[in-house]
Amino acid sequence: MKAQAGILESDGAGQAEQKLRSSVAKLVSETHEARWVAEQLRPLVGLAGEGASVERAGEAFPAWRRFLEGLADLRPLVLVLEDLHWADAATLAATSFLLRAVRDQRTMKIVLYPDGVP
Repeated sequence: MKAQAGILESDGAGQAEQKLRSSVAKLVSETHEARWVAEQLRPLVGLAGEGASVERAGEAFPAWRRFLEGLADLRPLVLVLEDLHWADAATLAATSFLLRAVRDQRTMKIVLYPDGVP
């Protein structure tokens, strides 16, 4: 997510926020929807906010899906999910939701975990 938005580790919170909103605006044309998507993506780029609460996960998943669909609409998308053996139940639920949600998009999904891990 950070790479897609062009967010660097050296960026401050304000700069990261601006880059995130700009990246989302390129993919989601409706202003209100773009603000909603950006708010839900904030935790994924290290920014705190409303989107970070566990109770809002039901709202975050569709926002993440909308972002990925926007990317896939522009060009084929490769999703690389690493170290899933460390994932907790909530992360696995999010991963499963997103992989199913973008199955009809132009995507390649690569899921990595150590050999011998179910």
